[in-house]
Amino acid sequence: MNTPDNDTDRQAAEEQAAAYGDAVAYHEEAPVGDEDNANVEMPKQAAPHRLLRPRNLIVAAVALVLAGAAVAAWFLILRPTPEKILGEMFQRMESVKAFEYDLDVKGEYRQDGKASVSEALIGQAQAAGKSGNFDLSLQGIYDYRDASEPQVSLRAEGSASDGGKTYDGALELRYVGKTAYLQLANSPDEFKQYTKPFLGQWLMFGENEVNQGKELTTQEGPTIDDKDAQEIARMLLDTGAVRLTYDGGDTIDGDAVDIVGYEIDKDGLKEAMPKIYRIVEDEDMPKEERKSFDDNLEMVEFEPGRIAVDKKTKLLRELTVKFGGTENDVSTTVSTTLKLKNFDDQVGKVEVPKGALTFEEMAARLSNDDDRDDLPYMQELLFGADPGKRDTDGDSFPDGAEVKGGYDPAGPGRLQNSWLGSSGLFGV
Repeated sequence: MNTPDNDTDRQAAEEQAAAYGDAVAYHEEAPVGDEDNANVEMPKQAAPHRLLRPRNLIVAAVALVLAGAAVAAWFLILRPTPEKILGEMFQRMESVKAFEYDLDVKGEYRQDGKASVSEALIGQAQAAGKSGNFDLSLQGIYDYRDASEPQVSLRAEGSASDGGKTYDGALELRYVGKTAYLQLANSPDEFKQYTKPFLGQWLMFGENEVNQGKELTTQEGPTIDDKDAQEIARMLLDTGAVRLTYDGGDTIDGDAVDIVGYEIDKDGLKEAMPKIYRIVEDEDMPKEERKSFDDNLEMVEFEPGRIAVDKKTKLLRELTVKFGGTENDVSTTVSTTLKLKNFDDQVGKVEVPKGALTFEEMAARLSNDDDRDDLPYMQELLFGADPGKRDTDGDSFPDGAEVKGGYDPAGPGRLQNSWLGSSGLFGV
């Protein structure tokens, strides 16, 4: 009968017990039985699986520790936070000199006891129950890579609905170097008789006219540099005026972006305003103006918005703002979306329009008398006549003759100030 080597097998069993901490059962004697069992080998302890060997267990433990450390580092250091995302975005945007933009502004209003859009907006209308909406789209290029030869374009298209009426308009502005170009692409039907000479026509304004326009439209006021902007941002967060959240990822035009959500708290904003005044050196603002601002702020309700930042470039891609309010029975909601793309070297080129009229040519066109009624175009507008009709009111007298005689060319009766026509002040 074949029997195992007792010393050798005992030594192997002891090594297994010492290595794995298991009690090894071993039978030293062959099973008792008849001769048919003489050739049966004795059972041995099964070898442990290779994954349970000491060296592999140590490697697995180390891997688990490293994985845990990586997860902890992601949560504590690498995990996207709204403050980190916006901080990188502000820093990156400081170096941007050119981009293409798309700004869309939509609004709705309901007038309980108000009459029209313009009157509703200033809260002075008195008629009852109207509502409407408006949509303004601004698209263009901003390119200041060469400050001496900037290139800027803006195309504005808008529509408004008020009491069943719809108004549409569009204009385009281009600024190349030191010359500005303006085109009125479309105007509401009610005004086309006045805009006809310029509709679809590019007008060119040279450096002198552009500088004069800047002097008329530029007003002195507080200035905010990058340092001030960062201080204001920190202060808004510290006072709770703005609360940020990380809302995960998304895609814009196929590019991955991080989404930062924000909410504006009016109480926190009111607390922050005096500090903002000090930062922008505007402490001399009259108390009446500050009170007016605080009163207006009290009527406004802000809704949550979002900021989309490109994950790769860290540049701003989208910003949404939505707010509403009620004043004098006028309820208004406004939503704004700003989108940016094609930064710096990727930005398009602003083309110089062809066939643009100079300032002198534009003035000459206003002096034209296309309907041959002896009343130049500009005077037609002044007296309410139709520049395309020789006899606006159909009374068989040309518009120019009526004005010269002191009569109203657009209807019956005399001009309210008849001396305007008879004095010859307008050359008729």
